[in-house]
Amino acid sequence: MDTHRNSPSRRGATRAPSIVSLGGPSYPHSHRYGLAPRIVRALGTNVPGRFDAAEVGPSMRGGAPGAPARLPMSSSFGGALRTHMKSLGEGPRTTEVRTVGIAYDLKADFERVARRTLGDVEMPEDAFEEYDSDATVSAIEEALGANGYRTRRLGSGRSFLARAMQEPGDLVFNIAEGYGTRSREAHVPSALEMLGVPYTHSDPLTLALTLDKAMAKRVVASAGVPTPRFIVVENVEQLHDVPLVFPLIAKPLFEGSSMGVRKHSRVVDLYDLRELCGQLLADYREPVLVEEFCSGPEFTVGILGTGASAQVIGAMEIVPRRCAVDEFVYSLEVKRNYLEEVEYHVPPRRPDELVRAVEDVALAAYRALACRDVGRVDVRLGDDGEPKFLEVNPLPGLNPVTGDLVILARANGLGYADLIGRIVEAARERQGL
Repeated sequence: MDTHRNSPSRRGATRAPSIVSLGGPSYPHSHRYGLAPRIVRALGTNVPGRFDAAEVGPSMRGGAPGAPARLPMSSSFGGALRTHMKSLGEGPRTTEVRTVGIAYDLKADFERVARRTLGDVEMPEDAFEEYDSDATVSAIEEALGANGYRTRRLGSGRSFLARAMQEPGDLVFNIAEGYGTRSREAHVPSALEMLGVPYTHSDPLTLALTLDKAMAKRVVASAGVPTPRFIVVENVEQLHDVPLVFPLIAKPLFEGSSMGVRKHSRVVDLYDLRELCGQLLADYREPVLVEEFCSGPEFTVGILGTGASAQVIGAMEIVPRRCAVDEFVYSLEVKRNYLEEVEYHVPPRRPDELVRAVEDVALAAYRALACRDVGRVDVRLGDDGEPKFLEVNPLPGLNPVTGDLVILARANGLGYADLIGRIVEAARERQGL
């Protein structure tokens, strides 16, 4: 194990960045054009996380073909939960892992409900970008099988709750993004913890914390990890004087998968910043993170493990083909057309010392945020040539073809089945399974 992957680097460490929160002390908890709450209501209730039986997509049903998912027989949900929790105390929990359940959210399910519920209501083109395809879930199933595990699809929402209470498997492989609130990624692991079911990936606290980009930056900055200075904007009318140095970049505060990030997200003056923030506030109905734009090369770093045992598996530089590095934004358009827009250099074609510094920043941020089992950290060089933490994804995309972590791992000799196996191995080791 390399020394630089065991100890956080203080190279380029700075004081906590200047932070100005505009418009009030708290953020609204609904988001995305008022879209998620409306879809949740269409799925059967005002409480996020519940699917009405009539709204459950084919990929989320259990039992006989066409049968809706059902909760265990009980006079109430609470009664079923108490019955299940009581059963957890009967005898020692097995330490064998033979069957792995998979928790996930499918993009197709959300798109289907949105079409029927919202009709012609205009919404951002990337409204469901963070959710997975059935191809990704199938690839994970196949990879788990190659590692000797039986699999069980648990789905999401009410279907997930029913299956998690009945037959969750010995371990749950969690890639569920959740929906409805800024803490949505914490929904599934919170339920699993209530049920005493072990699972992969980070815990509810880390998943909720890291989705809010400003909160994540505050934590890593407090640990001495350099990150660009930023402000949080809740009202465009308050953007009269910005205490940051242009160029700047603006993005929705708690979205993933490059949602709301476009090629034009880099702005050079106050007029363009106000226009961009106004559009983002209208489209996503959540605050906007505005930070100083890092003009140097951009990297993403893959990490496996937890705490002191976490290790960098490799770094990848994202090199633009169609614009200068100092104007490049790794945007939604770029990711959708990555074969023509960028080149991926693995390992980065940079001096070893610089690559080690990038990895050090990524690993220090990963540990400061208490990420577990697997994650991907984005780092970019600032005008001073020093690497800066941008954000972390503790639920990195695992599409077998286009996922950044998958591409990075494969180039470092870690095939898809091996990568999935390593994630499960890290979770088992952490939990003594």
